[in-house]
Amino acid sequence: MVSPDAHVGPTFSCLIGQEFQRLKRGDRFWFENQGTYPNHFTTSQMIQLSKIKLSRLICDNTNTNWLPERVFELKSKLVKCENLPTLNLNSWLKSY
Repeated sequence: MVSPDAHVGPTFSCLIGQEFQRLKRGDRFWFENQGTYPNHFTTSQMIQLSKIKLSRLICDNTNTNWLPERVFELKSKLVKCENLPTLNLNSWLKSY
């Protein structure tokens, strides 16, 4: 179902959704495609990766302090970058 505030109609919305789904499933480097392609992430690394949102990536790579929590949603609430989950890199440390 398409939101009444959508900028595209139901047909184009469906096409866009299907294309993103195909891109994700066909990307051999996408970390969630472990059944189809070899995955080199541990379970703890996968948990950490799944916590990160696009908003966190934008915060880490720009000078912004506030942005929508869900950047693709028009009515998403604004949050401070410091309140978004960060990537815990301890899962990538090797114990010797």
